[in-house]
Amino acid sequence: MRPYDATRMTNDTNIAALPALIEALPGDERALFNRVFRVDAVEGRIVPPDSMRPWIERHFGAVEPTLSQRIVRVTNLVTCRGALFNALRSRRPHSFVDETALEAELTAGSEDPLAEPLVETPADVFGRIESSHCVTGANVAKFDGFHSLVIFKEHNP
Repeated sequence: MRPYDATRMTNDTNIAALPALIEALPGDERALFNRVFRVDAVEGRIVPPDSMRPWIERHFGAVEPTLSQRIVRVTNLVTCRGALFNALRSRRPHSFVDETALEAELTAGSEDPLAEPLVETPADVFGRIESSHCVTGANVAKFDGFHSLVIFKEHNP
């Protein structure tokens, strides 16, 4: 086996290219890698309502990159631990709310980002699942191929 060669990587190489980088390894190196790791790439897709497009553009720069997202899943076959990577997740908005104040914040009537899930969350490509108690909404910056929320109709059930 050859020693690690940093020149194989370029400045534009990112985690989304990992499956192609592994495929490009010589057979013996690829076999060694595959004995320890499994790498899968999945596509996460959303269908945002028109009402969400300005919000997505404001937080992610454009709607198009959110419509189809490449998620790379790496699993260590020895430890059974894994990680998922989606470049869009680093651009999602963060609201560092004190969790202990959450109920007080909801009771005080502050703006609830999930008050109208049909207009404030995207749908998955297969649509939404809805019951008398809840409805689903896809995550804009997906953690995995099918990463969604279950939003209760009664906010504090």
